[in-house]
Amino acid sequence: MKLEAGTFVGGTRIDISLQYRTHLSNGLLLFAFGGTGTYFILQLEAGSLLWKLSVNGVEYSFTFEDDSISLCDGLWHTVQLVRKGTQMKLTVDTLSFVSVGNPDQPVDGVAISSYLYVGGIPDDDAEAVSFIRRSQLDQHIQHSQSLF
Repeated sequence: MKLEAGTFVGGTRIDISLQYRTHLSNGLLLFAFGGTGTYFILQLEAGSLLWKLSVNGVEYSFTFEDDSISLCDGLWHTVQLVRKGTQMKLTVDTLSFVSVGNPDQPVDGVAISSYLYVGGIPDDDAEAVSFIRRSQLDQHIQHSQSLF
C-alpha cells in the first residue's frame, strides 16, 4: 500500500507509532524517500526490527533484537519510533531502547517527497525502484517481502 506523497513529512523531530502483525521474519513495514541520500526504512530482517534513517547522506541506524520477544509471531505489536537530535528511541510493545546520541544536538529535518510505502513496494513502482538502486539500498530492501 502506498499513501499519497506528503503524508509523511519529517522534521528535526520524528515520532511515529504503528501496529503490525505478521508471521514473516523479513518484510518492509515503512519506506519513504526524498532527495539524494534521504530516506526512511523500517523493516523486519531475520526477525529483528531495523530502523534506518538517512538525511542528506548522514545515516542513523537502530536494530531492535531481544530474545524475550518474537516480532513475527502473528500477534499485534506496537512500535514507536522517536528521533530527537542524533538520538533514536525504539519501543516495541513495552520494551524501549535508546541509541547513543545527543537529543539536544541540532540536526537537519527529513525532507520526504515520495509516497509513504506501507507493507512493501510494488515491483512496478519505477520511481521507488530507481531510488533504491541509485542509493544502493538493494541489499537492505531486496530481501523484504511484502507484508500484505
